[in-house]
Amino acid sequence: MELRLPGGVRRRRRCAAAGRARRLRPDHRHRHRLRQRPGGGVARRRVPGRCRAGGLHRDARAVPPRGARARAPGADQGRDHGNLRAGAGRGRHHRRPDHPRGAGGGHRTGEPRPVPHPRPRRHPVHLGLRRDDRAPGRRRQPGRPAPPGDDRRGAPRRRGAAGRRGQRVRLHAGGGRGDGAGAVNAWERLTGHDPAAPAVHSAEGVTGYGELAALVDRCAAVLRALGLAPGEVLAVEVDEGLPAVIALVAALRAEVPFVWLNPTHPPVRREQVVGDCRPAALLTWEAGGPVARRLGGRPAAVPADTGCVVYTSGSTGTPKGIVQPRANLDQFARWFAAELALAPGSRVLQWAVMSYDAAYAEVLAALHAGATLVVPSAGEKSDPARIAALVAEQRVSHLLTVPSLCRALFTARADRPLPEVRSLGLFGEVLPPDLLTAAARYLPDAEVRNFYGPTECTLATWYRVPAGFTGEVVPVGRPIPGREVLLDGTGTGTGTGTGVGEVLVRSRYLAHGYLGREDETAQRFLADPGGDPAVRVYRTGDLGRYDAAGELVFVGRLDDEVKIRGVRVRLGDVEAALSTAPGVAEVAVRLHGAGRVAPGIAAYVVAHPDRRPEVTALRRHAVRVLPPVMVPAHYVLLDDLPRTSTGKVDRAALPPPVRAPLGRPPSGELERELAGIWRDTTGCAEIGVDDDFFGVGGYSLLAPDVVARVRTRLGLAVPRRAVFDHSRFGDFAAYLTTLRVPTKEQP
Repeated sequence: MELRLPGGVRRRRRCAAAGRARRLRPDHRHRHRLRQRPGGGVARRRVPGRCRAGGLHRDARAVPPRGARARAPGADQGRDHGNLRAGAGRGRHHRRPDHPRGAGGGHRTGEPRPVPHPRPRRHPVHLGLRRDDRAPGRRRQPGRPAPPGDDRRGAPRRRGAAGRRGQRVRLHAGGGRGDGAGAVNAWERLTGHDPAAPAVHSAEGVTGYGELAALVDRCAAVLRALGLAPGEVLAVEVDEGLPAVIALVAALRAEVPFVWLNPTHPPVRREQVVGDCRPAALLTWEAGGPVARRLGGRPAAVPADTGCVVYTSGSTGTPKGIVQPRANLDQFARWFAAELALAPGSRVLQWAVMSYDAAYAEVLAALHAGATLVVPSAGEKSDPARIAALVAEQRVSHLLTVPSLCRALFTARADRPLPEVRSLGLFGEVLPPDLLTAAARYLPDAEVRNFYGPTECTLATWYRVPAGFTGEVVPVGRPIPGREVLLDGTGTGTGTGTGVGEVLVRSRYLAHGYLGREDETAQRFLADPGGDPAVRVYRTGDLGRYDAAGELVFVGRLDDEVKIRGVRVRLGDVEAALSTAPGVAEVAVRLHGAGRVAPGIAAYVVAHPDRRPEVTALRRHAVRVLPPVMVPAHYVLLDDLPRTSTGKVDRAALPPPVRAPLGRPPSGELERELAGIWRDTTGCAEIGVDDDFFGVGGYSLLAPDVVARVRTRLGLAVPRRAVFDHSRFGDFAAYLTTLRVPTKEQP
């Protein structure tokens, strides 16, 4: 049903689109009491007792009830106008889940909550922070000197909304390219697509959108039956694949905050996560489907609008939980789907492990757009060779991964390109320019984008790499909608840097903070200098600068946090874990360029005088208490750690890990050939028969490379597990002598 807007409304919309809203007469603005909604629509302010069916929204069409399965003919499939819906009650204002005043997480479907005040507070599109020529909270008069301490030359370096000096900086709160509700409501999008269209391709087969919607409904009903109080956390322990996709969407649909337990982490680490977030229930998956049960103890409580708690490495030896609102996942996934031009027919690889927020972006963006998710099994996700085969077999069009994994995928692919890939998104690590050369060879038709952003702000910036890029450093680009980037060169969190400075992200789409760590939350999440209560500033701890083109360039870190294969690692976390090993008096760790694909950690250990630990014992202890990516690749025993003049450990003075091969050198044709394979894979120059694969720079992602080289050079079929079961060189060589089944070369 088309609704004709009043003439004044039409004139205002035309002027606003042309940037001339101020030319409207004041009486028109007052008469119609127009305001802009967070979803980008223009609507008349409503009065209790009078409510037009469907309201006035962006395209002036009546909207069916939010729970309706069928969409109105001609309805915009790319936007959700659920905040202005017919049949919602007369004269009642319903808060959206991402509304800044929506305490308690907004409304639940079928439970309208009236706002007692007859005139809801305006929610403007801009966030009201003027550029650096105005002091916060006051106007500057022409010719009047700046307030004390307001140095114009040290003004904030901002990126986010282009504009001349004195214009308002806008953090877009509406529009079709990323803001507003909709993507987290993927369960409603499921029914908006063709039920027969493929939604998920996994080991279980092809699941259509209609079938997926029914499976999500069933799992969400199981979660609701738990009767969790608002803010109580659900622990999810579900294997990768179709069940993981169902569990993710169902938890969001049931509005149950969840934490995903990573099955690759050792039990000690998982116990630390459970002990920190104290979940009220556990969701698992059995042959019959989802199974949920309540847990004992006193559960922790997070804000009711929380979508998930994502754990990352902490500096005190225990992981820390980042409390992420559902609205953040919503906004980012909408923008992500629009920027990558996802649509029915697109095929998105879901490569990230479900305990990381990158996986949620892959799933929600694809389902929002009606694309097909290609979901590998847990075994396939850890094997770049199998991923490369899956990408080719399933004709994947969109890839999102970290640079080190992308390089491993290209290596496994040999000289065979993947022409079906149209988009490659890279994140989590510094993007080396030489990888772009490889991408042009293996993905000749793909657009390459470089993404940057800590989990605390979901995503901050992006950069579309131009074809034929020849620069020495790949920028991380400019802010996505809803973000503003500032550089702070003073260490005060005020964003007054002009050169290299700490990267600050100003947005309404930031995490609530760190679970149970109020002091660290207060240090990292600051109040908005513009005074907007819905906006905060996050101190990333990253150092950045702007290049000549105005693009943000990552420079380094302020603290001991490093990135290894896309995973955030606090070196203090590794030190705390190793200090509990028997015989260790002191320990320090440092990142070194160990290994062919990615850097590795070197541990420097000072032993107790009466007990000297063995390197093999130190490694066994590290494997037992740390995730695989945090296990040191090298161990160096020292008499004492180098110190600065203030008595602190001088990490810069720690010697590079120089090692001698353990045991006798390889002998015989098989051992010499195997030693060459290890050298090519790990980058270690000398190999002894007593050396351990993981002690010479190897790690799990290199195991498939070893298997492929053994197959090619020795003609032996070796399972990937053999690299872990026989990690000592002599044991692996002895294992190979027992194999007498040659295989054909890979096609």
